[in-house]
Amino acid sequence: MKKYIICLFASLGFILFVSGCGGSNTSSTSVNSSTSIDMIIDKIYTIAKGQTITKTSEPTTIEINTNTQSGITTAVLKSGSAKIE
Repeated sequence: MKKYIICLFASLGFILFVSGCGGSNTSSTSVNSSTSIDMIIDKIYTIAKGQTITKTSEPTTIEINTNTQSGITTAVLKSGSAKIE
């Protein structure tokens, strides 16, 4: 019985330890709305609501697609230079 109680407390301690780990749930690929990033040619970017794309040179070509089912908007810089803000 004594081994059972020790095992129970050890298991409970382990569960609490593991559930406390993990930190924040941020992703390195997400773009903070207060920052701007320079777009790279042929890289796909997911555009969040409220973000804007600004051309930083002329001529610049950007392909923008919105999936009508999911509502996700993506942008690909084809030529020139631009920023997502």
